[in-house]
Formats: sequence, structure tokens, C-alpha cells
Amino acid sequence: MERTLIMFMLKKYILFFVLSLFLVSCGAKATPTPDLQAAATSLSLQQTIVALDATVQAQSAAQTEAAKATATPPPTATLSPTPTVTPGPLVIRDDFSSDTGRWTECGVCKIENGTLQMGPYPIASDGGGYLAIC
Repeated sequence: MERTLIMFMLKKYILFFVLSLFLVSCGAKATPTPDLQAAATSLSLQQTIVALDATVQAQSAAQTEAAKATATPPPTATLSPTPTVTPGPLVIRDDFSSDTGRWTECGVCKIENGTLQMGPYPIASDGGGYLAIC
């Protein structure tokens, strides 16, 4: 009798478990709730599309009007160039026979024996260049 009772209880629990699984899988689905934010966004986007379509149509009509040919004025005569006096190059004439004070800003320059000597320049690692045009 005890064994029969155990088998009965086991069958009862198995049946209860299977029935629970059946109910959960078939009818216990959650009902969807409407997403109000998504609905509002969708409506807003639809209204924006309608407004943009109207704007595009209005712009298209305006551009068609603007693209119509207009009367072109006749060309004017080309003006002849006016000659202007421009200064020539700066020429320094110096025979370096004496120090005239012209080279005072050059800290490494000296006039000696009718020549302008530039240098020696200090050693530098910054790559700055020196230019001497004589």
C-alpha cells in the first residue's frame, strides 16, 4: 500500500509539473503594452516628413522661377591698362673701403681690407639658416 501511495503521489506531481509547463508555454504570455514614447516619435517623424515634402516642393518651384533666362547686358569695352611707376630694386653700392655704419646690425660682420667678412656664426642646433647676398 505504501508503494502504491508513493507511485500515486509521484504521478500527481508529474502531472502537476507538466500541466504547469503547458500553462506557462501556451497562455501565460504577457500582453504587450503600448510604447507611448515610440508612438509619439513615429507621429512626430511622419509630420516632419510631410512638412519637408511641402518645403521641397516650394523650393523646387522657386528654383524653377529663378532658373528662367534673363536679359544679359551687352559687354562693356575693356579698359586699357594704366602705366604706373614702380620702384626699382634696392641697390647698395659699397666698395667696403671704410666702415660707413651701414652694417652695424650685423653682429658677426666686419669690414677689412676692402671686403665685407661675415662670420663666424655661433653653432646652433635649431636649424636656423643664415643668408648673405652680396
